[in-house]
Amino acid sequence: MKTFTTAVLFSAACIAPMVSAAPVADATSDLLRSDGITAARLSPVDATTGLAKRAKGSARKKGGGDAADVVFDIIQNVFSLVGSLNDWNSAREAFTKKTTADMMARNRDPANVAAACYNKGYRLQNPNNIAGLNSATLTQGLLHTDYDCMYLRAPNAFWTDAEGGYINLSYTYTNRCNFDGDTGDLTCN
Repeated sequence: MKTFTTAVLFSAACIAPMVSAAPVADATSDLLRSDGITAARLSPVDATTGLAKRAKGSARKKGGGDAADVVFDIIQNVFSLVGSLNDWNSAREAFTKKTTADMMARNRDPANVAAACYNKGYRLQNPNNIAGLNSATLTQGLLHTDYDCMYLRAPNAFWTDAEGGYINLSYTYTNRCNFDGDTGDLTCN
């Protein structure tokens, strides 16, 4: 009897994720980027529970000054935008891209030549030459990940210690910076 119970529990545990991943065809709509390209599908209701599973987050300022306040506000606004995405990777990608784009759009300090958000290990050539450092935690159900978001000032380099991809890393930068697509590193002069 013990084997049967284990087998039933194992089967239920394997089937539940497949059922919860099923799309709700009549409850979806498109999220469009500003350029009109469809960015993601939205499904406000989880098919198995009827409960919304939305991405949400929190931010904590690690640096001081006006730049930290600006980055904090941007992160809070982006959380509200990606909160309706029920696909974890889409929410992560939308968070990194939108956050760095908005950081540079609101940047008023010409010394800030790049915006970066990353959730893996990294090193800085000049750790004192950053501004607005914030730590952001994005969550969805039991899933969560932490990002550091900051402005880079030149001269500086942001060296990634793990994989990239927009779910982990986004930069928005001026012509004073160069991106190395092979390593995911950014160098600003």
